[in-house]
Amino acid sequence: MLNDVFGVKAIQDLKDKEMYDYVDLLRNFETKKRDFSSNNTIFRISAALKENFQKYENGTLQEKISKLSYGNELEQKSKDKLQVKPMLIKSWFDGPLDHLIQHMKAILTERGMGKVASILLVGGFGESHYAQEKIILAFPEKRILVPKDAGIVVLKGAVLCGHDLGSDSFNWEKLLEVGAGVGAGVGVVAVAALGALKFLSPK
Repeated sequence: MLNDVFGVKAIQDLKDKEMYDYVDLLRNFETKKRDFSSNNTIFRISAALKENFQKYENGTLQEKISKLSYGNELEQKSKDKLQVKPMLIKSWFDGPLDHLIQHMKAILTERGMGKVASILLVGGFGESHYAQEKIILAFPEKRILVPKDAGIVVLKGAVLCGHDLGSDSFNWEKLLEVGAGVGAGVGVVAVAALGALKFLSPK
């Protein structure tokens, strides 16, 4: 969407010459995207990005927005703010989420997967309330677990696992209890991490 609105050259120039503003833009975009609600969401536009837009694009930002197929879902609220409606943000999630859910369902129908009772959501998707709602609706018969600080659970697990994930002596129950805040003895747990599906099977 950023490339559509501001232009590829404007975004690339921002990345090449104003890395701090570029990283801040992406961070703000990702945070607001995950935490969006039924209300409109406001994104901040940096001065450097506005200058790049004026440098590479013709007309005003609102004129550019009005030409987009989803232009009615966007609006420039002031010189440095862009308002996005919930339906547009949902559309950013729907494609990846639908593919993830389809993949999870396919794996859960495989032989030996019938005992999977819980799904643990971690990573970027795990922090999104919209993603949580869609997965809960898709798997009403499963227990959906969302640990505190879902975005860094993967990092915690990596630290606990070290470099030997295949070790027969590795304590999977300790990993789930400490890394994800899940009580020991939960059995087989499906973990959806950043679009990937992994199964943790305690010995």
